[in-house]
Amino acid sequence: QLGLSACRFLLIFLVVVTPLLGFPSGNVSADDDNFFDQDDAYVGGEGAEGAMLMNFTGFGKTFPAVVSSVAFHLAVPDLAMEIQDKRLVGSVFASALGIVGLAYAAIGITCAWYFGENVNQSINLNWKGYGSEGGMISSFVEFFVICFPAFDVVSAFTLNCFILANILKGIFCKDPNATPNVNTSANNNRRSSKPRRRNNARVCSRHYDKMFILLASIPPIVGAIYGRDLGTVADYTGLMATAIAFCFPALLYIRSGIMCQRLGIDGDTYYERCGSNVPFAVAIFCFGFVAIFVSLTELMT
Repeated sequence: QLGLSACRFLLIFLVVVTPLLGFPSGNVSADDDNFFDQDDAYVGGEGAEGAMLMNFTGFGKTFPAVVSSVAFHLAVPDLAMEIQDKRLVGSVFASALGIVGLAYAAIGITCAWYFGENVNQSINLNWKGYGSEGGMISSFVEFFVICFPAFDVVSAFTLNCFILANILKGIFCKDPNATPNVNTSANNNRRSSKPRRRNNARVCSRHYDKMFILLASIPPIVGAIYGRDLGTVADYTGLMATAIAFCFPALLYIRSGIMCQRLGIDGDTYYERCGSNVPFAVAIFCFGFVAIFVSLTELMT
């Protein structure tokens, strides 16, 4: 994973720097329509296409894709368990979001300026033919930029499958090492009108681990066979990412707070932040719901 992370930073560096290497020898003029208006020839006889500084057309399709690119919420529980000092969890994930956000912004601004309307849905495909007139270094850049993202997706796919398999196992299986629930005095003195649900979870063997891994890995592979349009895939996965990033965490926060009150447990944890309150959680949920509705409406039309 450390090696893959180094390759990711190298990819970001190449995708941002190689268009800038074609900077014009003369001056660049800017007007109200283009972020950069290309008046001079670039190195190699190619020039930047230019792009509008801001364009809200298609924002409903762009927003879910952006959320999907930075959504790592499914991995938060597993990653948080590896951090010994839980007070650092917030700063760790905030730093990760900051680094990823800056990287995507640099890639998006640079490539939109250079390729303009000729940009591909998968930006790395714009480097096809980059090394046709150059030497070994140019050929390496072309091969690396085009091929590494596919390899990176394959490596991340296995991690996502294990995370999803662990989630499924936690739902349907019981941890044999878990301590039994101890009722608090507040809970003993209060009778609930609702019957307690019976825990039907069972202790699963290793064969069940393999079954959950297969359930997590086979459907995406089958779906990838039939759905090969990256733009369409990003559109609909972005809708799910929006729900995962905004709606579900808010609902979990509200529900866990209610459960803590019923059990007489203090719900404050190391993860508390300025936005850790019910009104803010409701606002976040409403924002995610509206974003999904607007994006889905634009996709359907």
